[in-house]
Amino acid sequence: MERIIKFFLVYKTFFVFLLCIILSTSLIFSNQTEQILTLRLMFADFSSKITQKLSWFSLIFSALEENERLKVENIRLSFENALLTDLKNENDHLHDLLEYKKNSPFDFKTGQIVHWSPTFLSTVTINLGQGDGVKKNDPVITNDGLVGKIIEASNNSALCQLLTDVSFRVSAQLKNSDIVGFLKYKEDDKAVIDIRGSAEVFVGDTVVTTSHGNIYPYGIPIGTVIDFTREPGLFKTATVKLFVDYDQLRDVSVITNVNSFINKN
Repeated sequence: MERIIKFFLVYKTFFVFLLCIILSTSLIFSNQTEQILTLRLMFADFSSKITQKLSWFSLIFSALEENERLKVENIRLSFENALLTDLKNENDHLHDLLEYKKNSPFDFKTGQIVHWSPTFLSTVTINLGQGDGVKKNDPVITNDGLVGKIIEASNNSALCQLLTDVSFRVSAQLKNSDIVGFLKYKEDDKAVIDIRGSAEVFVGDTVVTTSHGNIYPYGIPIGTVIDFTREPGLFKTATVKLFVDYDQLRDVSVITNVNSFINKN
């Protein structure tokens, strides 16, 4: 209460002035003379115009706020659409790989990487060996696709050459087509494949292994085409984004009976 009294005492001049204005306005508009009535009409007209202007500005600001909201919403929806597209592609890819394993006549041995080579992208050592049926040239995969192949095997461990090694080559083809070429690593989780110049290739095409060379079975996913040369020529080069994320590589599977299956058939 004491604070309120002090507040009024400090600003008493202002409150007295405000009270005088209110009383004066009340006395003026309580008068019914012709001059006062005219003044009232002028004041009402002025107030109406001011109100209209304020309403117009309010609509403008509301429209601007709505426009900004829609911009943000559009960015969010675009991001979600891109994310859903990526998730759909990943889901389709995982479905294909699971179907491949489910319907595959091959034997899979699962292990872990226990050592990376000093060059990091050349070789890895895994905790599977001859005692597990693992041998030289056996393909190594993950749930994402082709990782590489076994180049040495002891009783309890094996050395895997990665697809990202500069000397690695694999016979590959566009899925559901007869377009075949040799794929090699380029950089930044991307590889290139040279195919005949007349072949039809599209961004988004899936690249898989072929059974040429009796090392890999047909159909192991490798990556997806993200670009290709369009100049006419004997060959065209397609850039392939690899499915396997080598930065996250840990668990792998080795296909142990490719040679025996191919020789049998």
